[in-house]
Amino acid sequence: MVNSTYYMMDFLYVTPTPLQSARAGNAVHALLLYRHLLNQQEIPPVRQTLGLGVEVQGSKRPSSGALGLLQTLLMGMRPLCSAQFEKIFNTTRVPGVEKDYLRHLQDSWHVAVFHRGRFFRLQTHSSNGLLSPRALEQQFQEILDDPSPACPLEEHLAALTAAPR
Repeated sequence: MVNSTYYMMDFLYVTPTPLQSARAGNAVHALLLYRHLLNQQEIPPVRQTLGLGVEVQGSKRPSSGALGLLQTLLMGMRPLCSAQFEKIFNTTRVPGVEKDYLRHLQDSWHVAVFHRGRFFRLQTHSSNGLLSPRALEQQFQEILDDPSPACPLEEHLAALTAAPR
């Protein structure tokens, strides 16, 4: 069984451009801007709404009906722990004999791209900082245009951690 926690969509019901490289460049750029906000601790806590009948602010319970719903929505907000966001970026799963483990790096200036059975290292920063969406797009296009074949067994590498061990 393979479990994956993260997913993303760049747009829902709209395709701003048919260029795969442009969409990838914009998506990676936006994700890296979000990573910067996370690193600077500028993302406010996510809040969870408590259900009806759950204690809100000590022993006070919301009233029944519409008033209770309104009280729950306005007063029943609890911040959720944001510690899990730390592992969204700069983290990789390293396969082990019995089980995998996570390796988390302080910083990373590239992303791994898997295309047609090949792995590529795509630089995301220069000495001046984060690359523009257009500069990322150009690198994605070079990957898409690369006709070189995968190294022996490279195309199957991504599936290794799903194999029986």
